[in-house]
Formats: sequence, C-alpha cells, structure tokens
Amino acid sequence: MVEKSFSCHLCQASFSHSFNLKRHQRVHTGEKPYSCPQCEKRLSRQYQLNVHLKIHMGETVHTVGRGSQRSYLRIHQQKNHSTV
Repeated sequence: MVEKSFSCHLCQASFSHSFNLKRHQRVHTGEKPYSCPQCEKRLSRQYQLNVHLKIHMGETVHTVGRGSQRSYLRIHQQKNHSTV
C-alpha cells in the first residue's frame, strides 16, 4: 500500500506525491495556470489545454471524464447515437 503523506488542509484528500497535492489545491483556489494562445481561455490542467487546443485545430474531441464531462458525453450520445 502506498503511503499518502501529503494531505489537503481544506478537505479530506490525501496524496502520495506533493505535485498531486499542489494540482489538487487548484480545485480550492481556482488557479488556472494554463492559457490557450488562440482564445485565452484559462484551464487548471495541462491535459485540459491539450484537449481544448484540438477544438481550434478542427479535430473531433471525445473525452470521458468525471462530473460534467460525463454529462456532456451522455447528452451527445442521446442526440447523435440514439436508436429510438
């Protein structure tokens, strides 16, 4: 079992590496250090910026994530892939 010695002082989350704690803390601070060079949209994670940039390049983006991303996927599937 991996020891999770880095704990968030604002919630019950704990992490095995300090960089994961730092990334998590953006949830509480609202920090968004990644900025799109084309539209200046700000994002909290690098992978979100990478996905966002694909929109500007005209690529189809399919992501399955947590929370609202799952909602968007479900709505997309109902609208575009429903057999009813």
